[in-house]
This record gives sequence, C-alpha cells and structure tokens, in this order.
Amino acid sequence: MSWPAAEAFWLRGGFAASAAAMTWTLLMHRRERERRIGLLSLSAVSVLSYAAAIAIRWVASGQGPFLTLYEVLLSNLFSLSLVFTALAASSPQARRIALPVLGAVCLLAVWTLSLPAHIVPLPPTFAHPWLWVHVFSGKVFLALSLVGSSGSVLSMLHPQADASLESFVWRTAAAAFAFDSVMLLSGAVWANDAWGRFWAWDPLETWAFATWVALAALLHARLGFALSSRAAHAWNCGVFVLAVLTFFGVPFMSAAPHKGVF
Repeated sequence: MSWPAAEAFWLRGGFAASAAAMTWTLLMHRRERERRIGLLSLSAVSVLSYAAAIAIRWVASGQGPFLTLYEVLLSNLFSLSLVFTALAASSPQARRIALPVLGAVCLLAVWTLSLPAHIVPLPPTFAHPWLWVHVFSGKVFLALSLVGSSGSVLSMLHPQADASLESFVWRTAAAAFAFDSVMLLSGAVWANDAWGRFWAWDPLETWAFATWVALAALLHARLGFALSSRAAHAWNCGVFVLAVLTFFGVPFMSAAPHKGVF
C-alpha cells in the first residue's frame, strides 16, 4: 500500500470511529456506564487513527502538517479529538456534550476527505522552535473553544441545566483564553525572528486578534456587567465561529497561513 493510500485509510478510520462514538452516545444516552466506556474507547480509536494518518504523512514528506488547508484540518482532527477524549475521561460534563463535539469533528473529517492531499514544501521560516509553541497552544485553544461552545449550546437548549455545567463552560472558556493568549504571543516572537517584525496585520493575524478580543470581552462582560446567561452562551458560540473562520477560513481563501510574508 502506498503512503497516500495508507494515510487516507487511517483518516477514514478516524472518521468512522468518531461517527461511531457519536452514534453510540446517542443510542446509550440513558445508560451512563455503557455510554462512557463506549465513548472513551471509540474516541481513543479515533485519536490513534488520526495520529497514524499524520505520522504516515510526516514520515513520507519529512515535514509536519502545518501548511495547506488539508494539513491544518488533519492536524486539528487529531488535536480536537485528543483534547476532548482527555476531558471526557475526567469530566462527566464533557461527556454530556459529546454529541455536538463529535458532530463538529465528523464534519471536519468529511471536509478533510474532500480536499487534495498534495504536499507543499515548508518555507525555511517554519523551522523555528517557537512555531511548536504557537501551533500547540493554538490547537489546544480551538479544542477548548469547541468543548466550551458545545456546553453553551446545551445550556441554551436546557436553560435549567445544573450549575456544574455552567461552571464547566466558563472554566473551559478561561482556559481557552489562556492558550489563545500564548498563541498570539508565541506567534509574535516567531514572526520577529522569522520575518523581522512582531506584527503585520496580515489576514490571519487580524482574524486571530479579533477572536482574542471577542473572548476577552466576553469574559470581562460576564464578570463586570449584568450579562444574561443566554447572551453569554450565545457570545461564547460566536467566539468559536470566529475561531473556526480564523483557523480554516483563511487557509481556504489563500494557499497557506501567512502566505504574504514568505
């Protein structure tokens, strides 16, 4: 089997495991123990499958999946699934919101499978240690934003949800803000070393900053103003939409993130 075929095989396997986890959660919604075991098992399989697809591509190409839209989606399938599985293993609140989280992962997987998987050589500016901090923190931020906004969806659908879900949503949002801040700061350090400037307001930087401002304003408004629970949760979902546009919209409109600076 050629490496493109092997990569596609494991990508499809990850999608199948994510879809199976979503189906199992739906079917076993009244049986907590069985639902938890099946959800965690199938989610772990999806994580391993996405990791295998990335590893095969990485070995064959000699570079990480950082550049094209296909690679950005593929690497985020892994990170989203990994963060969710880790949270679901330790938090019953994370398991409660499995359906919207897994639904989003499945949609991303379908999108990934529809894209060309060609390899574009990385520019020299990507060979930098701060890139790893930048990418890692960004992926954790997006995963936490997905989990938190999924909790917000559940809270809006069920306004009488218990306080533990409310607490989980806003603790997740605060953690997402911390990782988003690290992503921006590490990206600025990387940009200065790579291109001789900390900031240039290119499309990706502008969208990333807008997302950070939206999340910062949300957390501030919750603490400092009489923001209703429904408005806060709707705002939290809007932050995730901005994050999705930042991570996937810009690469969709251009050949690669930060294209104009190398």
